Amino acid sequence: MQKVLIVEDSRTTARFMAHNLKEQLGLAYDCAENLGEARQLLQADASQYFLALCDLNLPDAPNGEVVPEILANNIPVVVVSAHFDEGIYKRLMLQGVTDYIVKRTPDDMMYLMRVVRRLRANSGVEALIVDDSNLWCMQVSELLRRQRITAYTASNGLEALQLLKDHPAIRIVLADHYMPGMDGMALTAAIRKSHTMDELSIIVISVGTESGARFLRSGANDYVFKTASFEELLCRISMNLDIQDLIRNNRALAERDALTSLLVRRQFFALAQEAVTEARKDRRNLCAAMIDVDYFKQVNDRYGHLAGDIALRQLGAMLREEFPAPFICGRYGGEEFCLVAPGVEKQEFARKLENFRSSVSSKPVQIGALSIVISVSIGMAEQRASDLETLINAADGQLYTAKREGRDRFVWQP
Repeated sequence: MQKVLIVEDSRTTARFMAHNLKEQLGLAYDCAENLGEARQLLQADASQYFLALCDLNLPDAPNGEVVPEILANNIPVVVVSAHFDEGIYKRLMLQGVTDYIVKRTPDDMMYLMRVVRRLRANSGVEALIVDDSNLWCMQVSELLRRQRITAYTASNGLEALQLLKDHPAIRIVLADHYMPGMDGMALTAAIRKSHTMDELSIIVISVGTESGARFLRSGANDYVFKTASFEELLCRISMNLDIQDLIRNNRALAERDALTSLLVRRQFFALAQEAVTEARKDRRNLCAAMIDVDYFKQVNDRYGHLAGDIALRQLGAMLREEFPAPFICGRYGGEEFCLVAPGVEKQEFARKLENFRSSVSSKPVQIGALSIVISVSIGMAEQRASDLETLINAADGQLYTAKREGRDRFVWQP
């Protein structure tokens, strides 16, 4: 687990930051009260820190000498100071710090936690800068690098569209208004043909014309003048990424069961019906399986519902690992799960189901010092895709056969 390095000579402030890092963000940390202690931690293992929160005025480094030493270890630095000085701010930004935050009030500390949360989330985020000015691209690329964002650059719209194809994980585009060949307006319209506003944000950057409303109507998420400060641009980038994360989290809550992280019943049926439709078009058979935890009520009655939840959580993790895409796996209800296997041969699906059954019974659920052995019964069916309900009912029939025959077994018709 990567940590945050806190370099702060005020123990009260350091404890406050440490408490919030742990309680709000679940992050580990190390504290140093001076430059000497910080050096020792960095020499021991600098790679464990993804971020440093640094005071500028330390007993053995009163003029911010700690900053370049930490930056030399390729660790982003957020300066946390009791005072703001414009001259110091500019000098620190030239040195390469990520941010400069004043620590006067509890609200300032809450803002600091939001910054840390965003920086942690930025790992793996990709952005695209589209501008015919090489200098601008270089400046913004460096700005994003300090935010732990990987940046690609394009000098015109056509290059940008190709880079979006080559790098589908790009989440944000910073596009100039005026460019040769394809301007920002045309680029925005072209991107929106394949990328929705909630999966990819477009921020248009203009030299100062009043075209914001036109760009927003064309599908841009935001609009900013090129004369704006880099600080304002960063705030807008962070805001758009935060909105994306919020939408993704809400979507995940709507589509995934909170306990097992498997598809909820509604989403499972939507995706499974798509698989049935595709199989029907191709005149292919389709396999489905029903899985039920044996004597689950006894687990709850004997060990408590918390134990039952832990068992279901472990089972969900095993299902996700054993049956990744293209398998469609959902929590059907209570302790029942359903699987549909698009494009998977019957024999291969049967083999995986039997392996899963065996794994469940051989991997006890650990609850502290308590070890609980559970098992599952599984029924599988294969049919020429006619309708989803018929297919699931056939698998359910095989499941009941498994239960009648003694449970902890897999039943199917070869």
